[in-house]
Amino acid sequence: MKTCCAFVKRHGQEIGNIRELRNVIERGIILSENGLITPQALPHNLFANCGEPEEDNRLLPLAEIEKRHILRTIEYLDGNRSQAAETLGVTRKTLYRKLKEFGIDNAAFSDPLNK
Repeated sequence: MKTCCAFVKRHGQEIGNIRELRNVIERGIILSENGLITPQALPHNLFANCGEPEEDNRLLPLAEIEKRHILRTIEYLDGNRSQAAETLGVTRKTLYRKLKEFGIDNAAFSDPLNK
């Protein structure tokens, strides 16, 4: 929602951008996963200048990017690691292995399926 608001604020005054916003939403719906519009289903330029911390914009090692992406996905899915693994396109076993590899305590996330 925050990203959509930023998009509207950034483009709302320009002529024709209501159509552009409609197209972005339609694309998101078409590319959605299980009825959930994910950032991957939206144009990359939509996320430009969305107030991300400057630290996140610097070049990072691939392992750090992977770690952050995994953590964001788990957080976004309220700790549901089964859904996170599916969203990330890996098995649950691989997700647990990656968490261990990155030194992340698996119990740090509340997963409704693991309670």
